Amino acid sequence: MERIDRARELMERARRMGIRLQMDKRLMLLTVSPSTSGEATRTFITDAVLKYLPELREILEGQETGIRAKQLLGCPILSVERGEGALVDASDDGKVVIGISRGFSSNQTQVSEDVRNLVILMEDSRESGSPASVEPGPRKSGLRGILDTLGGFSSSKRER
Repeated sequence: MERIDRARELMERARRMGIRLQMDKRLMLLTVSPSTSGEATRTFITDAVLKYLPELREILEGQETGIRAKQLLGCPILSVERGEGALVDASDDGKVVIGISRGFSSNQTQVSEDVRNLVILMEDSRESGSPASVEPGPRKSGLRGILDTLGGFSSSKRER
């Protein structure tokens, strides 16, 4: 059995024990309910959670990424490998699907993409004096408008 599968089992066991594992702004939080604290809980944390910490972190970061990406579906993206597109789907494990338009065709190719290789473009809708709020881009001016605001972004600028 792979370590990641073992980590998933540990997360389920922790949940049954009243221990909640979650990510919050890249910090891994472990919450223990007062009714479950004790020697067995302490042993579980030191023997299992710490042993599988990298795998648990990977699972929890994927979940956190998936939740946020689902909130941003439809936003324009720039991909290192594929160029311009849009965020079209996200899963609970942090995997995303982007849509890429090719040439003048209205057909869109959908491909899985590692979130580390893309940037989601957002439009800042703050007005002076109002609290900061950032809106997904396509609901206003779309990818072209955002890129034009930035002074344009041609494929030659992406090349190294």
